[in-house]
Amino acid sequence: MCTLLAAPERRRTMGQAARHYLEERSFENALLSLWEQYQASLPAPAALRAAG
Repeated sequence: MCTLLAAPERRRTMGQAARHYLEERSFENALLSLWEQYQASLPAPAALRAAG
C-alpha cells in the first residue's frame, strides 16, 4: 500500500487497467459469452436430422 502511495503514475496505470477490464466485463459481454458457450454445446442441425 505504501508503495502505491508513493507512486502516482503506477496508481494511474493500475486504475486505467482496472477500468479497461471492467468495461470488457459488461453484462452484455458476459451474456454473449454464455450464449456462445450454450450454442457450441448444442448438437449440429445435421446430427439432429440424422437422429430423428
